Amino acid sequence: MNKKVKMPNIDYCKSSYIDLNLEHNIVKIENYPIPNFDYTIYGFNEKIISKGIAKDGLVQVQFLPPGLYILKVTNTKKPVSFRLLKV
Repeated sequence: MNKKVKMPNIDYCKSSYIDLNLEHNIVKIENYPIPNFDYTIYGFNEKIISKGIAKDGLVQVQFLPPGLYILKVTNTKKPVSFRLLKV
């Protein structure tokens, strides 16, 4: 018996995610194909808090008070948004 097994789609394992380093007040976008990109940080009330350009996937967040935010990558062919909780 020679059956071919169909391989599952594992693209979900390659999803982008954020790594929050509270000690240095830095957010790192991991598994994102573009290292330098424009971003916007929104408050949870959809008000723009900050805009900038990430270098090597790093976003400075030392100015943010504790709260819930949306970090949105804005200038790429693969736009993505992340929830960010700063405590």
